[in-house]
Order: sequence, then structure tokens, then C-alpha cells
Amino acid sequence: MSSGGMLTPKIIWACGTGVLLCVATGSAHQVGPPHLQENTRSFPGEWHATWPRVPAMIFGANATGPENATQLGLDALYPLVIYGWQHEDNSSDWHHVGQGLSDQCVALKKSGATSLCVVYRSAANSMPWFDDDAAVMSNATRKNTWFLKNSETGEPLADGPFHPDPYWPISQTWYYDFRNPEVRDYFATTIVDTVAGIDAVDGVFFDMVDYIVCGAFAFEPCDPVKKRTPCGLTFPGGKKGMRDYFSAVWGTMRAVGARLASLGKLGIYSSTNFMQNLSYVPITPQRMEPGRCIQPQDDALKLLDGVPFMRYYEQWIDGNAPTKNATRLDFNRSQCIWQIQNALLEAKAGVATGMHTDVEPMWLADPSTTPALLAVEPSVAAFLVTAPLDIPSFYGFSFGKHWYDMSYQHIDLYNRDVGAPLGPPVSVGCCDGDLLYHTTIHDAEGHTDLMNAALQSPQQCSSLCCSMDECAGFLWTPSQGDDSGNCTVGKSCCWIKPTTGRLWEWIYDPDPSGIFYDYVSGVKNGLTFRREFEKATVDVRCSEPSGQIRYKNLTNVHDAFEPSLTG
Repeated sequence: MSSGGMLTPKIIWACGTGVLLCVATGSAHQVGPPHLQENTRSFPGEWHATWPRVPAMIFGANATGPENATQLGLDALYPLVIYGWQHEDNSSDWHHVGQGLSDQCVALKKSGATSLCVVYRSAANSMPWFDDDAAVMSNATRKNTWFLKNSETGEPLADGPFHPDPYWPISQTWYYDFRNPEVRDYFATTIVDTVAGIDAVDGVFFDMVDYIVCGAFAFEPCDPVKKRTPCGLTFPGGKKGMRDYFSAVWGTMRAVGARLASLGKLGIYSSTNFMQNLSYVPITPQRMEPGRCIQPQDDALKLLDGVPFMRYYEQWIDGNAPTKNATRLDFNRSQCIWQIQNALLEAKAGVATGMHTDVEPMWLADPSTTPALLAVEPSVAAFLVTAPLDIPSFYGFSFGKHWYDMSYQHIDLYNRDVGAPLGPPVSVGCCDGDLLYHTTIHDAEGHTDLMNAALQSPQQCSSLCCSMDECAGFLWTPSQGDDSGNCTVGKSCCWIKPTTGRLWEWIYDPDPSGIFYDYVSGVKNGLTFRREFEKATVDVRCSEPSGQIRYKNLTNVHDAFEPSLTG
């Protein structure tokens, strides 16, 4: 696209008041195909896509003891069940939690459930309530050689202390040093051995895989006032030491994943990393944002080439209820675009994905009194946009930032028959005619507008932006606030922007009385995604963000595929 040339929009959107109730004509940008890309991963036989039902998961636990028959029946509604480390944490046998998680999978399968069942392990730190970790921590030699060190004390890098317990006198968790080959062997042998002969366990969930090298607080000096742990970590060699650790962590996960696959099981890896070349990457990334890790996720995928695994997103487009009486949730627009783009790239590489949405704040503990807690359609729609056709991927959400069974609801969206995806999603931006009404965008910090122009309509502003290679987006206002450049106070003005900044700093104002209601913006890199399924059309607009699942040929949108108690 040469500077000065006018671009004819490829797609025209005729929208009603609902913004997403739009009809598109023309063409748009295909952002896949996530399921046609050749990949070298072959997934174990029990792991497969679960269309036509929405592939739902639960990541729960029962604090007081094993799941009873009622809860097992609820668990069985989910194609994927993960039991977390805190399962039975108020029982007298919690210090043998590893065996308890496996026993729970056995009980689930004996109940008649066909769900996949996965057990928890930490990939970052030792947990003394797991017997094998406790044995390592009690070994003086391994204490000195298997763990990262707090540079201020010379002791193992630790979280805690936690409440005292007579069954495990070490009331901390210690962070493993994966640069030690004995640690790598321990994960690939001892930890995998705990599930090797248990047919009811279909996989192992490894938490916090890249926590240390993706913006952990561990590198901050220890503060006796804040008492934040872990702290005091330094790597010999600085960033090179961090890169060595990055390679060691993912090299370990390669060995673990390969062995699990040979046993017909799957490794699930919780990561906060992102691929390179995403749109809207922040200049100064915070933890869990693109660019925060010492190396990009592309490098991890190279180390995992040929090994089947699932990448787990801990905060998939999280929702927040702004008040106790809220009728809708606010979702993170930055997460929306970063995570969708990243998941699509991973799908191309043959990576399965698991997405967990957390609805906050913590005081929201009862969805029956706050219906907005269950209004997670934007997050579900974003998952459906990215889910591969023939690779196992799952979605789940909990509310109140809790990790127990009570925080999960088997919502109506899970029951609906969307059918299988008909193809990859498409993405549209302002050069395709997709304008962001009621939206104000900002430059990234340190950047200023390229120019302004007294243009009469947002469509003219969009055409000007699309004619300029250096334009990343625009802002159009019907009433300029002051005389500036080529624009006059009180008249319409078009601002051309070289960057589009952090999406979370954008303003979306759908209130007709709001000061920004009449503003219109646009970006070249599309923030709207659409995907066709056999029985539904899924739309996600990350600029707001919002999402909608529109069902085809149904007189009642609640017509549903009803799962049995055995999944």
C-alpha cells in the first residue's frame, strides 16, 4: 500500500444498535488456518476435539475430602476435569495429596464419566504436601544443589512460610533449578512415574512453567516490610543465565511431555509467554504481557517440536464486575487481542490450548445473587474463535478468584450445540470498513500523532489512514476541543496515529450522554474476529471488548445439546 493511494474498503459492515449484529459483504482477512497447518504433534488417542459441544473444563477441588456422588456427577458434565493441589486441603490426609488426586481420577472414571482426568503438579517449585517433593526437600544434598538460591541468605529461593502442619515440618515451597540435569531427570522420571500405571489419569497439569523467567517478583530485593516472596534471586551471568534457565525449563517439559505421550497421556503447561510479532505489544510490558519473558514463546515451541502438549492460559480475557449490582462484566481488551492472536499462532503450530477465565473481584462469591458473574459470553466467544478443529482445546471459568468446585458453574453456553468450525476465523480492521464507534484510542507512551486534518466523516479519516503506510490507527471527533494544527475548535477533526498504545487505556463509551460517545476510531490490525460454525456464527470485538454467539436456524437460542451425566 503506497503513501497517497486511496484504499477501497474490502468489507462493509451494516450494524444495528447491538454493534455486533452486523452483516458483512465483500472479503476479509483470514487469520488461520489453525487446523490446516502441518504440524509434527500426534496427540494420545483419548485426547481429541469434542465438537459439537463447547469443550468445557473444570479445574476444581473439594477442601474437605473426596468428591461425593453428586459432585462426581457435576464433574462428569465437563469433557476435561483437572483436580488441583488444594484438593482435600482441610482433610487429615492432605500431606499425601499426590495420591489423593490420582485416586480422585479413579473414582471419577468408576462413576461412569467419560471425561479426561488430569492431576496437578507445580513445574516451578517443590510442594512438601506431595510425598516425592517432601523427600527431595528433606535431603540435605539436594537442598543445596537442586534449588535456586536467595542471594541474600544462601538458602533455597522460597515462598512462605505457610501455616505449620505436623505432617510436613518444612512450611515453604522451594524453586527448582532446572539447569541441574538431576532435576530434569526427576521431573521426567519420578513425577511421571506417579501416574504411569494409572489408566484413569489422562495427563498432568504443570503449573507456573516459565514463572521465573517471565517477570517473576523473585528478582526484587527482599523487603522486610512488604514480605513478598520469593525474593532475592540473581542469576550468574545475568540475562544469559536467565536464557539458560529458560532453555532448561522447556527442555525439561520436552522430556516430560515425550514420556507422558509414550504412556498415552498429555502434559498441560501453564505459561504466561507470548509469540513474537503480535500487534499492540506494550513498550514497557508488565508481568503476563507480551515481551515480558526473557525469550519469546517461539523459542519454547522449537524446544518442544514434535511433542504433543496443551498450553494453558491462566487469565483468558478475564472479567470484572465493577459493582456488586453490576448487570454486565468488564473484560480486558488488551488480553482479548493479544491472547486471540497468540492462540491462533499456537494452533497453527499444532498446540492444544486450555483457557481459564477468572471473574473478579473476590467478594463475588455467589452467582445466584450476581447474574453478571455468569455473563462470560465474550470470553467463550474468543475461545471459539481460536479453537482448532481437530486438536483438543478446552475452556472453563470460575468466579471470585477461588479454586474450589463451588466456583465453577456449568453454564447454559456449554450446553448449546454450535457444531464444528467450518473454517478459520477472519479478522477485519479499519481498512476493511470496520470502525470502532464510541471508542477513543491513544498513542503508545512516548509517541505523538503524525498529523490531523479537518475531515467531515470517520470514513474519510479511515481512508486517509489507510493511504499512509506509517499510520497505525486514527481518532475522529465531531467536535475538536481546541484549535490545533489543521483543525478548528468545535469542528470535526481526524487525528492520524503512528501507534495504538495499550488497549486497556482506550476509552469505550456507549452512553449517549457520555463525553466520548460520538468519537470514532479505527486500527489497521483488525480487532474484530468472526468465525462460522455449523450451527452458529461467533463474533468477537476486542475494542470494547464484546462477543456474541448467534445460533443459526433456531427459533429459540436456548435450544441445546443436552449432555448426559457421563459427559
